Amino acid sequence: MTVLLTAGAGALLDGRSAAAGGLVGGGMAAAFFLFGSATVSAATRLAPQVALVVAMSTYLLQVVAVLAVFAALTSAGLVGDTLAAGWLAAGVIAATVVWTVAQMVFTARARIPLYDLGTPRQVGAS
Repeated sequence: MTVLLTAGAGALLDGRSAAAGGLVGGGMAAAFFLFGSATVSAATRLAPQVALVVAMSTYLLQVVAVLAVFAALTSAGLVGDTLAAGWLAAGVIAATVVWTVAQMVFTARARIPLYDLGTPRQVGAS
């Protein structure tokens, strides 16, 4: 949704290259966060003891991939002509802010027990 809003704002304010920049930037950030979240979530379910290693490795892979995509876009001459650089950045920033706020809200509302006290019979049996 945020990606489409950024692309729409870019189209209205600055034209086609702005819309394309917002779409590519926001889409890249959304893919970054969705891939990382899905990978770490799967690792946590399958093997919780390696979740941190998977999280850090995934983050490193994602950062390298984003740098490679930016380098490829720049070396191909797409940034500036086909993709407006400012709107590319705006798409990344907008998607990042929305993802971060959503994660904070979901985490604050999550009902995650801090302690496992067991059933009442187990607690009173000692």
